[in-house]
Amino acid sequence: MYTAKLCSPDYSCIANSCAPIDTDKDGLTDIEEKKIGTNINLFDSDGDTLGDYQETKIGGTNPLKMNTDDDRYNDNNDPNPIKKNSAVIYVTKSNEKGEYNLANLLVIGSVLTGSGLVGCLTTVCTASPAVIVAAVAAVKDLTIYTSSSDIVIQNTGDDYSSFVTFEVVYSIGNKTLERVPQSYGQISSNLKTTMKYSHDIKVIDLGDILGEVFNLLLGKSKINIEITDVQYEKF
Repeated sequence: MYTAKLCSPDYSCIANSCAPIDTDKDGLTDIEEKKIGTNINLFDSDGDTLGDYQETKIGGTNPLKMNTDDDRYNDNNDPNPIKKNSAVIYVTKSNEKGEYNLANLLVIGSVLTGSGLVGCLTTVCTASPAVIVAAVAAVKDLTIYTSSSDIVIQNTGDDYSSFVTFEVVYSIGNKTLERVPQSYGQISSNLKTTMKYSHDIKVIDLGDILGEVFNLLLGKSKINIEITDVQYEKF
């Protein structure tokens, strides 16, 4: 007569037949669990409330990891637990307007010309250091350019980001004048929002005050604006 003695380890004798044991009754046999590394005594080895059988045979998630795809959500709260949810954010500008302060530019030109600093742009500079310092001090805080634009922040990803940071960079040619840090709070997935933005460029921001002011007055230079260094919460 058939006896239990003939069954190998991890099998039990049931109705004269050797059947694989499922110690934790999760639907996976002990043999299967030992192969994949799950605990034969736990219905849910990783503690995410999803049974080991459900994860391996149905959902395709990792029964040894609460968050299979390493995103923000554990497998039991993730609508797509095998695809990483992440924000994908773009920051652009539109409706850009720039206005030179002609009145201030004329004042600046008058001060520099009256101080004898025009020659300093060529080979001869007759102005004394004290005159140069005084002239620069007189105009350095005057606004020469005001920019305004809509900054558009768009999240095309399938998760939110709790923050967005970026820089608005002002330049003339290859020379950076100023980098202005900006930030925005949480932005949901598939959301597009617009920030109203304006900023003044002053004489002191030009660096090479003499050359750049005269180039602006003569229309030889143009202040450029771009958005760089976009950072946000990624997974």
